[in-house]
This record gives sequence, structure tokens and C-alpha cells, in this order.
Amino acid sequence: ELAAAHMLCPLRIAYIVAQLRHETAGFRTFYQPADMGAGAIHMIPANWRFACTQIPEIREAMASYFRPRGCVDADPCRCGTAEEA
Repeated sequence: ELAAAHMLCPLRIAYIVAQLRHETAGFRTFYQPADMGAGAIHMIPANWRFACTQIPEIREAMASYFRPRGCVDADPCRCGTAEEA
């Protein structure tokens, strides 16, 4: 949420959008094979588990992906391999 992060102003929002545009080649590239990073905000696999513990939406996505595949760990952030995460 932008307000919670003290970023709810046009200049900061413009900076974020400009950075995302730069990182994604004009919103055309969302995957980088060299390090398997993905997303508009580029995240490499090594960072997914930490992000999972900090961002509820990622935690929910990991739970919905891994639990049907047999992960019984109480913490969905520890499920799967690094590449799967």
C-alpha cells in the first residue's frame, strides 16, 4: 500500500513506474533466463523465500500452489525447491 510506505505522491509514483518500465524493457520482458528472475519488480529465486515471509500475497500464492502438491509444512514459504519457489 503506497500510503503505508509514505509513497502516495505523484513524483514517487512516477519514479516507481519509470523504474518498472526500465527494468522490463518497456513492460515487454518479465522473465530473465540468466538468473531465472521474474516479474515487473525483478526477483531472483534466492529472494522468494524471504519475500514469502514478508509479503502476505506471496505467502498466500505459495500456499495455494504447494499445498495441493503435497506440501504439509505449516509454513508454505518452506515448501518446494528454490527453482519452484
